[in-house]
Amino acid sequence: MEVKQANDENFIPNSHTSTHPSTSTSGLHPNKKAKNDPLAQAIGEAADSRKEFSASEMKLQLRGEEVLAVVSKIPNLSRLQVLKAVHILLNTNPEEFFLLKYLLDDEKTEWILLLISQSWI
Repeated sequence: MEVKQANDENFIPNSHTSTHPSTSTSGLHPNKKAKNDPLAQAIGEAADSRKEFSASEMKLQLRGEEVLAVVSKIPNLSRLQVLKAVHILLNTNPEEFFLLKYLLDDEKTEWILLLISQSWI
């Protein structure tokens, strides 16, 4: 007991020593997450949005065989135009292919020629 008391009397706090051992500057326990933190909430929402976007992108991926089968049936296209169209449709927005499937035949031809004319291939 005398040793402890002597040590307590000789103890002088320095700038690195806290006189309140369990006090922290943030007031939060380091293992607890802050509630209603707008930044954390925004980051969480952004992550959720990215997951949803990635899932929708996976659903919209086209298969080359399907694109080739549809484009090959379009009238008045040369073999080279068919191949260019397949390449363009596989490398652009999948919605352009889905639109193509619902057009009338003469509109399909015009749509493909438009895509080819706007392409750098």
